[in-house]
Amino acid sequence: MTRNDAAVVSFFEKTRESGLLRETRTTRARNIETASGRDLGWSDVCSDPKVLPALLDAAFRQRYPDLRFNENTEQLIRDAIEGGENLFFALSDGAVRVVAAEYDTVYCADGIPVSMSYTAQGEYGEEIVWKLTVNGSTITEKFFPNAPECRLIRANDRNYVYLTMPASDVTMRTFVYELTADGAEKLGEAPMAMQGTTCLDPGKMQMALDELLYVEPIPLLTVGTCRVGADGMPELAREDYAIRSSAVELTNFASAPTVDLSKPDTEGEKRDVPAGTLLTAFRTDRKSYLDFLDADGVAVRFRITEFGENMELVDYGKPGELFRWPDDIA
Repeated sequence: MTRNDAAVVSFFEKTRESGLLRETRTTRARNIETASGRDLGWSDVCSDPKVLPALLDAAFRQRYPDLRFNENTEQLIRDAIEGGENLFFALSDGAVRVVAAEYDTVYCADGIPVSMSYTAQGEYGEEIVWKLTVNGSTITEKFFPNAPECRLIRANDRNYVYLTMPASDVTMRTFVYELTADGAEKLGEAPMAMQGTTCLDPGKMQMALDELLYVEPIPLLTVGTCRVGADGMPELAREDYAIRSSAVELTNFASAPTVDLSKPDTEGEKRDVPAGTLLTAFRTDRKSYLDFLDADGVAVRFRITEFGENMELVDYGKPGELFRWPDDIA
């Protein structure tokens, strides 16, 4: 879920229907006006929705000049606006982003036939044989002991499969394949996992780094906003990472600079933080700082010598020397 401003909350709504032979997944955006709870429609983002089909048809053709569109794309868009779910918008980053189902506007003959399947083998079904067939060419991978989660991604005018599965009880791995008319090619792997939520910007995605770092007394799981890089592999879209962590209690007085919640590179005046204050880690660059939020939502920054088990807080020593678990958490 992404909060764009004080007036609107936008998020993706996903549905999944499983049949005997196949599973169907659909995604659409919802844009809710917070004051009234009203679900915003096309008329709320366009003064004259009747002109949208022609405008979107022209915009899609200009944006994707190499695709062969249906002759009646404008009518298909009009039908979708009037009641279909193959076209939707999301308010994000100050813009109205329109997402269309590609199969509804582009000839299937321009696509690449792709199918995936897996079977469980072994005495206890612990060996997973996963097959990816692209245009009649099949590659096979074996995984143990869990089935992978697959996601098709189109970026940089190329097609990819992001395949995520557990590497252990607490770590994840993502394997990346590029799909072409000649088949699939494995590009590599990344120590991260796709998140269940989808970023409202189609060009970005939420991925969790494969690192649950425990530095006494702070456990840190860092989550970055990534995009598909030029080589097909995920790359960080921002210089900062979100942190999932429980609250810790400050055991000694500290004076730390305040930071802007939306601008990690902007520091303000120092703020005195008294002992006993509860702080929750929420951001890091995994290199030089940890940012914490207090109960009032004010962010303060503690500089670190390095990110890892040997981390020390500049001017304060080891994290365990400045923080401790509150009594109700310990």
